[in-house]
Amino acid sequence: LAPQGQREVELDAHIAPFIEDFKKIEAIAAEVAKKYAPIAKEQADVRLVRREAILKQQAGEKLTPTEKKAVEYSERELRDMRAEKFHGEIKFSQRESVNKRVRKIASEAEGAFSEHAWTFLSNLSYEQQLSDNTVAAYMTAVRDFSRFFKKNIQTVKPEDLRAYKQEMSKAGKSAATINLRMSGLNEFFGFLTMTDRIAGNPMLALADELVKGPKTLPKVLSVSQMGKFVRAVKERTRRNLLERNVAMAELLWATGARATEITDIKVGDLRLGERQILIHGKGGKERLVPITPSAATAIAAHIERAGLQRHEYLFQTRNGDQLTRQDIGRFVKQYAIKAGLPSWVHAHTLRHTFATQLLEGGADLRTIQELLGHGSISTTQIYTWIESDRLRRQYRESHPRA
Repeated sequence: LAPQGQREVELDAHIAPFIEDFKKIEAIAAEVAKKYAPIAKEQADVRLVRREAILKQQAGEKLTPTEKKAVEYSERELRDMRAEKFHGEIKFSQRESVNKRVRKIASEAEGAFSEHAWTFLSNLSYEQQLSDNTVAAYMTAVRDFSRFFKKNIQTVKPEDLRAYKQEMSKAGKSAATINLRMSGLNEFFGFLTMTDRIAGNPMLALADELVKGPKTLPKVLSVSQMGKFVRAVKERTRRNLLERNVAMAELLWATGARATEITDIKVGDLRLGERQILIHGKGGKERLVPITPSAATAIAAHIERAGLQRHEYLFQTRNGDQLTRQDIGRFVKQYAIKAGLPSWVHAHTLRHTFATQLLEGGADLRTIQELLGHGSISTTQIYTWIESDRLRRQYRESHPRA
């Protein structure tokens, strides 16, 4: 063993570089705090003016132009006031990453609901990390209820929510839409209760009051119909988009992935040698899904032709932008028509078809659940109903006494 003094010298020499690094980090943090201080003060000043202006507004007093402007700010906008760029790149603006459609819905909430809409949106998007589609559905529920219920948000009662359900039913909303809206309101009032913004969640009294509609099973395509779809893509796509579109069609059939999951795939998510792909699903969940040889071949050809790098999205527009869920929907609809398939075919039809074909091929429900990324096995069980319905039809058509 080395003498005590020698060990201390060696230890000091070992940690010296780390101490220097910490000093550099502290210096950078101090510089950022110094630059951000005026922005923080501006936020605090606007919040103070806004709070006082809201009190004056509630008391029926006239507001100054400055106070009117302050009232127009939502709490979310205050948090998202941009700072100057630090080191040329860093921005204090999380709001850029939220889907524009979702932001628009949130901005349309009325009355007292508007004060809580952005905070709720932040919770759904950043803390719960729900998909844009789910967030949009929940924010639509908040916006539409704010237009129906014009009173103080603190006074919402179960009977008000039941009246809203009746209003939606009279307007011709489907049972699924009504249930989705009520689910969104349950999340909203649950959030307000949890954060002490209201005393209790009025939706709890409606927990067992789901609207029951006719049970409709998803429609699916046969193997031959899916073959027609892929052939239509191969034969009727312009040359400059051929590899991309074929890869997209093959991947939709091979994985049963949601449209948004397809658009979120990056080249770095692929394991073509192992014929696997990492899919980023709802709620930030990831799953590794196998793909068919034809899908792997098509994807490799697309990457080679497009010259894509690991950090880039796999499917892009001609301008190099990431495809959207709507782009996938239009793609499926366009080539379904070209293939002569039924008019009800849409992007999610391919997901239902994937699951049903796996079940027909002998896959168990648990495997299908994992491949689809379902949180609950009960969601996957709908495909057993589809298979049972198919068997009943074949029995009626085939048995002489049926």
